[in-house]
Amino acid sequence: MAQFRPESSASESEGLVQDFRINDNSFNGKIPSFIQNWKQLQRLEMHASGLEGPIPSNISLLTNLSRLRISDINGPSQDFSILSSMTGMIRVVQRNCNITGEIPSYFWTMKDLDMLDLSFNNLFGEIPAKAHVGHLRFLFLTGNKLSGGTPELTQACYAILVLILPAGEPRFWSNQELEIIKMVADQVAVALSHAAILEESQLMREKLEERNRALQQARRNTMMASQTMPTEGTSFNSLSLTCNRNTGSWYS
Repeated sequence: MAQFRPESSASESEGLVQDFRINDNSFNGKIPSFIQNWKQLQRLEMHASGLEGPIPSNISLLTNLSRLRISDINGPSQDFSILSSMTGMIRVVQRNCNITGEIPSYFWTMKDLDMLDLSFNNLFGEIPAKAHVGHLRFLFLTGNKLSGGTPELTQACYAILVLILPAGEPRFWSNQELEIIKMVADQVAVALSHAAILEESQLMREKLEERNRALQQARRNTMMASQTMPTEGTSFNSLSLTCNRNTGSWYS
């Protein structure tokens, strides 16, 4: 197990780091507070890093941050870090971080926010009745004690879940993981049903387009035929006849 040493890297990297990821590691110790000095940081990921919480509150000083992903940390119960100043946030993941409280309202006003994952915390209260103001497509709130929400909000959000299984040893599934798998299975069933309906509608559309092309061609053929046929009452202004002197026959 590696020791995460902030003293050896903070001063050297201050103001230079834009992308910092330490996912799937076995570090020990707490999440370092020196991260607040990386003013140019745009992406911060600590997924299953081994570090302990709480998440430093001064993370709110990173106003250039657009992607924040922290998950699976041990430590005391904590409130949400104040992220309201991060107006350019695109993806926020704070999953299984032992966060307690209500979902801050500013999440629903972040216009660039595309994904919000707050699953498996100790959140309570109601989901806002109004939909997100921007383009939020991925919303994960499983494993909390939330209530409320409306069909408008539900229809505005889509969920994609990806499971990565470790290799080399038996897998023991927790109740939370089994719940995710059931959710994925339901989504796959719905997706397959929609795919079958889409395929059927595409085949029907192709048949209709083929019929339409045949009708258009038949119409063009009819119009061409009507233009080449003489109409009723057509008169000839003159008729010229020529006699062949050798055979004595006439022709026009």
